[in-house]
Amino acid sequence: MFKKTFYYLITLLTYLSFNQLAFAADELNYPRGLQDIIIQGENSWLLENVRVIDGTGAPAKDAHDILITSGKIAGIGPTGTLSVPVGTPKVAGDGKSVMPGLIMVHEHLFYNDHGAAMPNYVGEAVTFSGLYLSHGVTTMRTGGTMNITDDLTIKNRINEGSYPGPEVFLTAPYIDGPGSFASQLRVFDSEEKVRTMVRYWGSEGVKWLKAYMFVKPNILAAAIDEAHSLDMQVTGHLCTVTFGEAIDSGIDNLEHGFSHATELAEGKEFGKCPNGQARGAGLKIASENPELTQPLYDKVIKNNVYITSTLGVMAAGLRDYEPSPLALELMNSHARDNADNLQKVFAENEEARMGREASLQVYMKLEKDFHDAGGQLVLGTDPTGWGGTIPGPGNLSNLYLLQEAGVSPMDIITIATQNGSKMLKVDDRTGILKAGMEADMIIIDGNPDQDIHDIGNISMVITDGYGIDGLALANKYIKRVGR
Repeated sequence: MFKKTFYYLITLLTYLSFNQLAFAADELNYPRGLQDIIIQGENSWLLENVRVIDGTGAPAKDAHDILITSGKIAGIGPTGTLSVPVGTPKVAGDGKSVMPGLIMVHEHLFYNDHGAAMPNYVGEAVTFSGLYLSHGVTTMRTGGTMNITDDLTIKNRINEGSYPGPEVFLTAPYIDGPGSFASQLRVFDSEEKVRTMVRYWGSEGVKWLKAYMFVKPNILAAAIDEAHSLDMQVTGHLCTVTFGEAIDSGIDNLEHGFSHATELAEGKEFGKCPNGQARGAGLKIASENPELTQPLYDKVIKNNVYITSTLGVMAAGLRDYEPSPLALELMNSHARDNADNLQKVFAENEEARMGREASLQVYMKLEKDFHDAGGQLVLGTDPTGWGGTIPGPGNLSNLYLLQEAGVSPMDIITIATQNGSKMLKVDDRTGILKAGMEADMIIIDGNPDQDIHDIGNISMVITDGYGIDGLALANKYIKRVGR
């Protein structure tokens, strides 16, 4: 992550500059209450006798050593074959598996204020950044923001090594249109206004924009055009605009699998968002008729557009791991009540549960078919308050569901690591394990390349070459999620 300890003895305006460059931390200087999570604090050390899953899809390599120096992988080779400086500390891997850190790209540093009288989202940057890292996320992109100054502050603290968290790539505030459900989402009604907004955030160094459901086709097209002129990328959680229309305008990434591909909805009208019933009915029909989906898959693939899978948030209350027991313990009373109420609805209303389950199965099938067609999936958690999906435990749910959908464990690992690095344009330094890459990885008790559920057994998270006790870090945030 190329983080570096430094002090911001500059003006507030300069401090609010959104520099997307990353720096390597010379040392970790976590707050006193978090010092005990560091279990390997040496600048150079050797991880011995591990199974290496490199993230490329190649078979795992048994009995290998990894030499870590100054935050980088200095070498990987069969156990006992590396040239290691005398006195280098050694950590026994005991046959555990090592893979790249997770790269999650539909993430948030805010959460739903469940006690509010109207839709409202509040900053959770301090808690969420630690929870992401605790479960192996070493790189993340925010998939939308309500509190961008909070996001920037925690990004800077992580970069300087003074707070635990992944490397953070920021998106600008949302771009939405008439009908937006939350007052914190800005509505744009002119192309010039949205271009002005894009230019501002581009000048501040932000590299991503997020379009939301009710953005108008011409507004989205203008935003994408302006963004690309500034070397920015655009993603979207769409409805009014179809996937195909967004691709024609040059969009780079589309969110929530194909659940919002509204060209598949019944009765879709140009420039209008169809209701949920029409979307659901159309998706079910499309999932059963490949001739309806293949042209869309082909268009997505031809234009090198990434599709973000967020199955975990769609499975909240339907699977025993989402939300997990730990996730429930992490929530305060308001957030816990919300999660409990959702689970109660599904437990007591068989019709509601069956309907939600049927929708989940459709989403899973569409993503599996897209993957099989050669499409590029990336992963996201979308921790906005639905049913208790939060960073940390929620990061892993999507991986489990992709395996349930029929995607192989090795392919899931590649999706969760290398694919994300390619989309974020950092695959020259992270996303796979090889000499010269950043030492961002996770050590796992088990073989996640054979059963992805083993990824839940993380014994150490390595970030910038430093070893972190993930479970101990997660436990620092018990009852702190939500308002």
